[in-house]
Amino acid sequence: MNRYHYCLILFFSSLFFILHDSLKAQQLTQQVRGVVKESLSGEVLPGALVRVAGSNEGAVTDQNGEYSISLPLGYHRIDISYLGYQSKVLVEILVTA
Repeated sequence: MNRYHYCLILFFSSLFFILHDSLKAQQLTQQVRGVVKESLSGEVLPGALVRVAGSNEGAVTDQNGEYSISLPLGYHRIDISYLGYQSKVLVEILVTA
């Protein structure tokens, strides 16, 4: 293999990795925000755990009961739990652009 072919292979290999990384970076996501409240009184629940089923994504609500999670576009299942309360599951939440 001559030097030209070696340089050409090296160039295309580098180009593949650059394009692969840029395509991964362009994966569309949206911020999902909400407030966790007690269903009867409407009182906010600080410290509630909001998790996305099947992923490592999740958040804990702040002192105002608010949370924010960055999710890829598509359908997701959200599990909400709080100490002393029955867990709540939100099924088929659609995240769109």
